[in-house]
Amino acid sequence: MDELVGNLAAITFITTVALLWSWLYPIANNWWMRVTGQHVAEKAGREKKTEPAWRENAEQRKNDSVVPLITGLAAKQGVGTSDLHRTMTFSQAQHVYDIVAESLLNARARGRIPVSALQGYDIFEICTAHKLQVANEFLLLAGRDDFEQRFTEGVELYDRIPLHLTMVVVPDNELDATVPRHVFDFQDPRFLSEETPSSFAAFCRTLGAQNPIYWQQVYTRLNLEYSSTSPRGNLPVEH
Repeated sequence: MDELVGNLAAITFITTVALLWSWLYPIANNWWMRVTGQHVAEKAGREKKTEPAWRENAEQRKNDSVVPLITGLAAKQGVGTSDLHRTMTFSQAQHVYDIVAESLLNARARGRIPVSALQGYDIFEICTAHKLQVANEFLLLAGRDDFEQRFTEGVELYDRIPLHLTMVVVPDNELDATVPRHVFDFQDPRFLSEETPSSFAAFCRTLGAQNPIYWQQVYTRLNLEYSSTSPRGNLPVEH
């Protein structure tokens, strides 16, 4: 957990800069993208895990074209058409988190992420995965003297990542374009109405780390199916 929070905090500065520059995008897009990419922090030393069978299906969900958040989302080679919006497991959430972290690392050279790097996962699946991470970090950090600082820093970073992705994820064939199209639309009403990690973190606080049905209520909040493979009770998932 120390490594996770440390590395999340490491990219807080650059994602903040990215958000500020985004308002100047029509003028400074190409320059901004390159500068941002130079400073994306490395997600260090995450041990590679055995790939579960469901991960093989991700290869079939790669996409090399613009995928609007709502319109046509289900028509682009299966991107966003999976049932992960309702059935995401914690191990799948961790996999999505790893993909995003690796994509941010690899974006340093150009400041852009090819959409295929996300292996077909859409912005909403990424948001859900990050909120499951928030829920788990709440339990992992509960009772620590530095809980408030470390949990808050992690949540603030999770708040920034989705909007950052809307600005740097582009079609593969436009990776070097002067003004590429963006895969995700940050002005889409559905994206704007998505619960933020900060709001979700506040919900976790109301549940409390001692809540015996903590995970069940987390899954209900996220509109996910709570199954036999879901985390139990209020036990954190150790990485």
